[in-house]
Amino acid sequence: MDSLMNSPSSSGSAAEVGDQKTVSPYKVSLTHKDGIWLLEAVGLEGVRSFGRTVSAAAVNMRRAIAESEEVDGLDVLELVFVIDDADISVFLDRLREANRREEEASLARRRAVEDAIEALRMYGMSYRDIGSVTGMSHQRVAQIGSTGW
Repeated sequence: MDSLMNSPSSSGSAAEVGDQKTVSPYKVSLTHKDGIWLLEAVGLEGVRSFGRTVSAAAVNMRRAIAESEEVDGLDVLELVFVIDDADISVFLDRLREANRREEEASLARRRAVEDAIEALRMYGMSYRDIGSVTGMSHQRVAQIGSTGW
């Protein structure tokens, strides 16, 4: 396995909520040396990983963090890569912010569509008529109207 983990230390990124652990993103420094990608968890002493590809190193890092933080399920561990290059970091930060805004806009649109369909149904419109008013297919309107997204 292309992974290292020395002495685990909790960073406080995993928290108990009821019976379930919630996990916030883990910052991971990323460097490239001699054809190998090296990852180190920021704030978790001794939690490191490496691999021939960033993807392989990230899988190994999730395993190391899960073991260190006693988190079940690797799929809940989000890694935020930190690169020691100011130009690249600016681009990554802009991308993360754009993704955050896009997610917020998507959720707002979803709520608006559901609210509009519900209001138009209460107004007495059929799914077909709602489709005409909203620019959506009547099939999609019916699907959202009956089950949500």
